[in-house]
Amino acid sequence: MKKRTAETVVRTPKKQRIAENGNSPVIQHQLLDPTIAKFINTENLISPSKRSRNVRQKDGNDSIYDSVLLENGYRMFGISTFPVVDPSDLKLNEETNKTQITREMIGIRLEVFNETLSKYEKPYYVLLKKNMKSDSWTLFKHTVPQYIDVKALFNNTNGGIITSHNSIYLFAKELYKQLVALSTRVQYLEELVNSKLVADLDIDLEAAAVAFARNGAQFKLLLQGDEIVSCTIRSDIMEASLKPRHETLFLGPIDELALKLKHMDQQ
Repeated sequence: MKKRTAETVVRTPKKQRIAENGNSPVIQHQLLDPTIAKFINTENLISPSKRSRNVRQKDGNDSIYDSVLLENGYRMFGISTFPVVDPSDLKLNEETNKTQITREMIGIRLEVFNETLSKYEKPYYVLLKKNMKSDSWTLFKHTVPQYIDVKALFNNTNGGIITSHNSIYLFAKELYKQLVALSTRVQYLEELVNSKLVADLDIDLEAAAVAFARNGAQFKLLLQGDEIVSCTIRSDIMEASLKPRHETLFLGPIDELALKLKHMDQQ
């Protein structure tokens, strides 16, 4: 079983650099990380950093700082959206000699807060594009793990007919709930190690197959969501007649696992 690697990587902001004309810090902001930037030409990205440069020319550094703080405030809720431009959707209007966007695009950013580490985990991104023949949005690209069926969640939102920002939010919320549930399961299992209830913890990427050791016994659990549906115990010191009883004991809600491990020691 492939061991789950730590994914709680948070993008720390760049150090504030001193402006050439004084001691005022230059506020900069990176909208996308490399996991999503590869899908689009970032030079054509309508990003806060580019918007902030325009604001700086008009209103000075205070406006930039306020804009970044405002956006970070929205991002704290875990779900945020931003406009993006796909270069393939740019077309020159020969009459006005100006470049026009032929197909709208919107990005969704999903950021889960890890309570154990007290920081945000690596963000996930979903890109939506407007349908050329209608006013509805279509699923374009995403960085969400494959074991979460993003397409099914999208199609289950208003029957897959998403035409408003409210519908986009409903889709994003359902996706975000699954990401939070996954992170919560992993945090709970890792806390068992921190509290020294288990050792040699091994979790697959989906947090569905779990293995650990305790008091010389090897445990293998299968999870469906937050429920333990199968338990196998291998131990040379446990009586064979007791194994089926203990394996049945561990079935049920995962948040009861710590209590059941302690109860097992008392028997």
